[in-house]
Amino acid sequence: YPENYVKLRFLENHDRARAAFLIPNHRVRHNWEAFLYFQKGMTLLYAGQEARDGHRPSLFDKDEVDWSDGLDYSDTMRELAALKRNPLLTDSRYEVRALPRDILYATHRKGDRQLVGVFSLRGRDALVPADAPDGVYPNLALERAPVKVSEGMLSCRGFPIVFEAPWTGEGPG
Repeated sequence: YPENYVKLRFLENHDRARAAFLIPNHRVRHNWEAFLYFQKGMTLLYAGQEARDGHRPSLFDKDEVDWSDGLDYSDTMRELAALKRNPLLTDSRYEVRALPRDILYATHRKGDRQLVGVFSLRGRDALVPADAPDGVYPNLALERAPVKVSEGMLSCRGFPIVFEAPWTGEGPG
């Protein structure tokens, strides 16, 4: 592939079972969806994903999305899509690290700025080392509780965390 090509990222497509079927836990699925949007590249939503439809549609027959349970996560998807407008997601050094307790710690870094993502793939609480100066940052992900970094650590409550912070060039990465 050419340098800096745009890769297509997705959780579900016509070849796979639905995310709602594979990841029935709502909190865990939120983390995977937020990570999907945080990754470098183009995000693909498969028809019905915004309804959390667990039914795998047919490619060859008319198969409408089931909206009968009243679940519509279109607003959630739009909120996550807003992350894609952050310039750090398109022109940065991207890195993902797997941490203990099934935590993904991802960064987009350029110059003295970074976008940090913390994703709990089991939806569990964890204390996470953070490569960011101590302080309180707005959470840009689905849970809007502020992110507090203290003594190089932050508390993940099992929901996705995304925040922008200064990058000093110190620490891992």
